[in-house]
Amino acid sequence: MTALAARMTVVLVAPSALATTGVTVKDALGLAAVGPTGSAYGFPTWYSDKGDTRLEPCLDGDDPLCGFLPGDIPDATLPIAFPGNFPDEFFYFLASSTLTLPGGGRAVLTSGLEAAFLKWMGTDAPAGYLGGPAAGHTVTGGPVRNSLEMWNGTTQVAATDQFTLQGEVATHRGVTVDSAVVNGGFVDVVAASESSALQVDGQDGKFPTTVMRHDDRSTRFYARVPVTAGQSVTSVTVRNNQDNPPSTAAADVRAVTVTRATDDGSKLPGPP
Repeated sequence: MTALAARMTVVLVAPSALATTGVTVKDALGLAAVGPTGSAYGFPTWYSDKGDTRLEPCLDGDDPLCGFLPGDIPDATLPIAFPGNFPDEFFYFLASSTLTLPGGGRAVLTSGLEAAFLKWMGTDAPAGYLGGPAAGHTVTGGPVRNSLEMWNGTTQVAATDQFTLQGEVATHRGVTVDSAVVNGGFVDVVAASESSALQVDGQDGKFPTTVMRHDDRSTRFYARVPVTAGQSVTSVTVRNNQDNPPSTAAADVRAVTVTRATDDGSKLPGPP
């Protein structure tokens, strides 16, 4: 089970005390989109903010700009590989700044979008959940460290391996509608889901509920929905009844007119 965390903490370091305060002014851009899950390690392939800056995981142990600390990679002499030689955490971005305060103290800002493995160790977690909020507990993680640590440069000044943890294990598969296009007296609908059965919900007087055909080699589904003569369809809803409660996704129907088509048999793909 993977978990993704956005981290932003300000640590005020005074000569005789440590204090932590939250950030009061949030980033106006923020996250806007997420890429598909990478099959190699189970985390998103990229994140994008509203300024259209897109970042991917930095997973090169030889790249000093990736931000790995000594010991993050089990064997730093070998390439990173999941799961045997994979860090317990990595970053899409990591930023920090230090401000010298009047009187000799310091304010340290750390901001990052982090990917990590977290789950309670043992069998104490409630069924279907990663953990609970009532008490601290040790957690599973990467091959090296399962702890929260505070560092002053290269010196560790505090650490704990106790975490309260909340997260429900996903059982819903969801559904997305990739396209819905008018084609003569039909609407061609393409959708995607990790479910094994989807349907296009019928609309009274316009078209019936239609079971979608599944491409067994992928997560794609297809349906050709017959539209009642004289009726206009502007949107469709695809339903995944295997989820409880059912998941649905809607899409506007587009009209496509082909005015000219040219066949070129030399460019057709060969048999599968």
